Order: sequence, then structure tokens, then C-alpha cells
Amino acid sequence: MKFFLDTNVIVDFLTERGDFYEPAAQVVNLADRGEVTLCCSAMSFATVFYLVRPIKGKEKAMELLREFSKITEIIPVTSDIVTLALYSVFNDFEDAIQYFCAQSASADLIVTRNIKDFKHSEIAVKTPAELF
Repeated sequence: MKFFLDTNVIVDFLTERGDFYEPAAQVVNLADRGEVTLCCSAMSFATVFYLVRPIKGKEKAMELLREFSKITEIIPVTSDIVTLALYSVFNDFEDAIQYFCAQSASADLIVTRNIKDFKHSEIAVKTPAELF
């Protein structure tokens, strides 16, 4: 099974953010055990760096992303994906890009804390906590 991780789940995991950390870590552990494949958009790496750097510092943020990239399939944000997002019914442009990246990766599930942002998704959507 292939899980597409939304940016918020990656940030929760890498920053060990409060009550959100444990469910996010459980999702990542599924990949570590080879039970699922994780993927995320290339755009998420830039956004995660921007959000993690003030918390962990530049070098630690880069180190965390390098390690995370080893267990994650990085999905490119192509011009076709941007075009689909520009003309989509999604309310949020960034969420639309995430959705079309998940679709291009043939993801079975989108894992996010913001399910409502993916109400137009034809791909199943769950929070990390709902998986466990």
C-alpha cells in the first residue's frame, strides 16, 4: 500500500509536535517495517524545511530531511500538476497540488490532519490517529 503524506504529518513527525507526534511516528514506522510505501510532494520538502528550521535550526532541519528522504518517494510537482490544481475544485491551491501529486503517485491513501481540505478527493483520506 502507498501512503501520501501531507506536509503537516511530516512536520509533526520531524518536530515531535505534541500529541500529533506519536500517530505520525506510527505511520513512519509502518514504512520502516516495509509494510507501506511513503510518498510526498517535492514541494513538501521546501515547506517542511521552512517550518522546521526555526524549531530545530538549519543544520538539524537539513539532517532530518536527508534522513526522511531515504524512506520516502519524492513526487515531482510538474507543470501538469500545477495546471490541474489551478483549475480544480479544491479551495486551497496547496492542497490541490498535494492531491494531484498523490494521484500521480497512484497513492492508495492520503494521510493528513486536515481531512476537510481533501473533501473532493477520490483517494481515501485519513488522519494518522485514524489509522491506529
